[in-house]
Amino acid sequence: MTERLFYKDSYMKECQANVVETIEEDGKLIVVLDRTVFYPEGGGQPSDTGYIDDAKVIDVYEKGDRIYHLIDKPLKKKVVYCKVDLERRIDYMQQHSGEHILASCFYKLLNTMTSSFHMGDEYSTIDISLPEVSDELVSKVEKMANEAIYNNYPVGAIMVTEEESKNMNLRRYVDGEEVVRVVEIEGVDACACCGIHVQRTGEVGIIKIMKTEKYKGLTRIYFKCGKRAFQDYSNKHDIVTTLVRSFSTGEGEIVNKINNDMEHMKELSRKLSEYRKKLCKYQAEELKAMSKDNIICHVFEDKEMGDLQKIVEELSDSNNFTILASAKDRQILVSLGGGYNINLGQFFKEKIKEFGGRGGGKPNRAQGTFESINGLKKFSQALIDNLHN
Repeated sequence: MTERLFYKDSYMKECQANVVETIEEDGKLIVVLDRTVFYPEGGGQPSDTGYIDDAKVIDVYEKGDRIYHLIDKPLKKKVVYCKVDLERRIDYMQQHSGEHILASCFYKLLNTMTSSFHMGDEYSTIDISLPEVSDELVSKVEKMANEAIYNNYPVGAIMVTEEESKNMNLRRYVDGEEVVRVVEIEGVDACACCGIHVQRTGEVGIIKIMKTEKYKGLTRIYFKCGKRAFQDYSNKHDIVTTLVRSFSTGEGEIVNKINNDMEHMKELSRKLSEYRKKLCKYQAEELKAMSKDNIICHVFEDKEMGDLQKIVEELSDSNNFTILASAKDRQILVSLGGGYNINLGQFFKEKIKEFGGRGGGKPNRAQGTFESINGLKKFSQALIDNLHN
């Protein structure tokens, strides 16, 4: 049996231990100690990492009453020194204790159970048994959860039998365990849990709900606690500060300023679209007047495919064989009027790769993109030559 020192003091970060067993399995090196400060993965909480002497602890897990430490190289001694990455552990303890507080507040205010809990590197989530929750109710839950933090309630754990746990007012029970570990937050929550937690709720710091979303008939709650929430606030404060400087306005007016500017940009975009459409119509008339033998072939320096399509649409009522291209994007658009015996889609499929291009289309219209403008021009000439064959 491995003595679990992390249950005696969740902030204990180091200890001396004896190596009980060393296992080599599938190229992995695993050690068992008589005592450990390394928490194994469980209860939704990732395992600790750190060092045993100079060997890095990659993962920690338990089977039965033993805890197994996956390390990156062999240990040289039988008596070893263990040191946990305490900053990482505290982060996860803040998230886990925060989850208990948050889940309890949802339970008390909305009578909803938590069906799952996930603790990731960026954020944590809980899934609550409601198909949707209003922003107003989410705000009330968040406020209640943070009140529990401000009151700095003690957090503790007791070991009871399964029968004893059934007689307790727990938010969550477990079945099939001879001994049940119950984590209690005074006046807030009592829940069967094998994880490690802070000693008082004030150590969670803050709980911030980031967003909610519908998930398989439930509602998934994304949240951050402690240092994660502080870092998130710092990042967003930097963004707001940058926006305030860029828009030369106050924090209270930044949203209105951005909304007004967005509306202005939409109006400018609408007007620009109208002008571009008029320009394309004018250019189509100009190209029609310059056409020879009902063939139009022109390369624009900076046109985009959308503009080429608009010009082709303006020419759609003519019998011209139209080849339009963009030198900037090395793109080509070909449209076929009446009186020409050529299948553009087939021609593109058979010939375009020879000129360093790719593309395709229908019998009367096709488009493509080329590796070079020279390849585009040669392909255009091949199209025209094919008309006279």
